[in-house]
Formats: sequence, C-alpha cells, structure tokens
Amino acid sequence: MVNSYDSDSWKPTSNKAAEASFIEYYAKIFSPYNIDTMHDCTFGSGSLTYPLYKMGYSMSGSDLSENMITLARNYIQQEGLEIEVFQKDFREINLDNKVDCLISTGNSLPHVSNTDLQKAIKNFADQIRSHGYFYFDIRNWDKILSRKIETIPTYYPIRWNLLEKYLEEAGFEIIKRYNHDIFHNFGSKTEAIFEIGSESIFMDVDWYAVLARKIQ
Repeated sequence: MVNSYDSDSWKPTSNKAAEASFIEYYAKIFSPYNIDTMHDCTFGSGSLTYPLYKMGYSMSGSDLSENMITLARNYIQQEGLEIEVFQKDFREINLDNKVDCLISTGNSLPHVSNTDLQKAIKNFADQIRSHGYFYFDIRNWDKILSRKIETIPTYYPIRWNLLEKYLEEAGFEIIKRYNHDIFHNFGSKTEAIFEIGSESIFMDVDWYAVLARKIQ
C-alpha cells in the first residue's frame, strides 16, 4: 500500500466553518438510517471524522499510518473526545464488535490494488452488522481515466463498474451515489447534494460518495 501521510502537516486543527459544513453534509447522508456506531477504517488524523462524533455517533477509527494515529490521539486527548483509534491496514481490519456503519474517507481505497480492494470489501462486510451500512468517498477515476492520463502516482485507479461489482460480490446493495464535489468546496450550499443518476451526470462529477447496505 502506498503511504504518503507521515508528516506533521496532517495535524488536525479546529475549523468551525468547515466542521459545520461537514455536519450538514453528513446529516443529509446518514440521518435517514438507523446508525449509532461507526468505524472509519481510513481515519488518517481524523479531520473528516470528528464531525460525526460531534453529531452523536459512537466513533472509532483505524489507519495504516502510525504517525497519523499519533496525531489523532494527541488531538483526541487535547479536545477531550471519546474515540478509540488504533493502527491497522484496512485490508486486515478485524473489529471486536460489528458496527452499524463502516466508513472510508478521503479517497483512501485506491491506495491498494484492485485485487486487494476486492478482498478488503469482502472483509468490510464481516465488520458490519446485519443490514448495516458501508460509506466511502472516492475520486471519479472513470473521469480521470477518460483523459488518458498514463501515470497516476500513489494510486491504483478503479472504475465505478468494478467497484459496483465488488460491492455486490460482498453482499452489498447500492443505496445512493452522491455528488461529492461540494464537500470539497465549503462555499457551496449543501442543498446542492444530489443523488447521481445518469452516467452523463456521473461523468461531470470529480469526486463522489457511495452509501451501500449489507443485504443480510
């Protein structure tokens, strides 16, 4: 797995405006569903995950990078948060207790080969309770590859049809795909969040998110 996050530049900081945008976004995604416990298997230093804790979800997290986990632990202690974090490659994750929703934030899944990701998604299903959820956000590699870029350092691009296949093989059904671009532009209004339907709309999106449900 490629690891480019061993730097203090990823140290989390408090940003109230960004946090409010995250909270509003996540509320639109998760509030319709019966979710209490969440685990972010690509936690990083936690910047994309702390808003979920502040929304009342019971959070935990893991990440490949020991440096990122150290930064997260320091921030969690500093802010007085109750979030358990530990170092773990997401391909090998084995939670003591199944969660209502497993999440992966920050376009982290393409850091491993397509074959490894296929195996990882099957393992993710084992960490989620019956009829629980899997959420992730990811760059639109279909759009990137359509530009005929030959070299994409640090990533293993994966097209949507292959991701969809892996999810179905692991026993997930797709609930929604979301336009995730506005999540990276805090000046945008979250009313702009919409479900991606047609492929023409999909190819206009640079970054998208997926919410899937475990069938059994």
